[in-house]
Amino acid sequence: MRSDRKRAWARGVAVLLAAGCATPPAGTPVIARVELLGDELGFWQALETSPRVSNDDALHALFLLADGKADYASFTARLVAARERGWVAEDATVEAEGAATVGLVAVAICQVVPLERGVTGQLFPQAPRWCTRDLVFHGFMPERTASQPLHGLELLELVGRVEDWRAVHAGGAGS
Repeated sequence: MRSDRKRAWARGVAVLLAAGCATPPAGTPVIARVELLGDELGFWQALETSPRVSNDDALHALFLLADGKADYASFTARLVAARERGWVAEDATVEAEGAATVGLVAVAICQVVPLERGVTGQLFPQAPRWCTRDLVFHGFMPERTASQPLHGLELLELVGRVEDWRAVHAGGAGS
């Protein structure tokens, strides 16, 4: 009887811990709003007020940053292109409305911006943890972990710092 209570308590704690570690959904992506179709400025302005950036919005923003345009009509097309570029691991489960993590964005930015990487970053160039640490080291973002969700203002600030870096270093090399 007593061991049944202990097991039930242990299961309850495990469920609470697992739920606490899960990334919360970001909600409907900004890019899904009809009035923002083709309106890049409107997209960036709408991100300002987003408490969490969705994976769909993060990928759209990353393609705008990398290519200067985002020609992908759907999340599925963006995800396929991101996997082809090595921004998202083939085995990663990424949902459009899921909250984008710092690590997902960091991997893409480490490929877009030709930064000097540390030894571990060179050994694991597409590892979210090491890309995040390299961006923190180079002053692109404050101390963060790769698994933290990204907020709209944080993404805008990060994109701004990348653009500033490009303006100073070879006028956009790496794009």
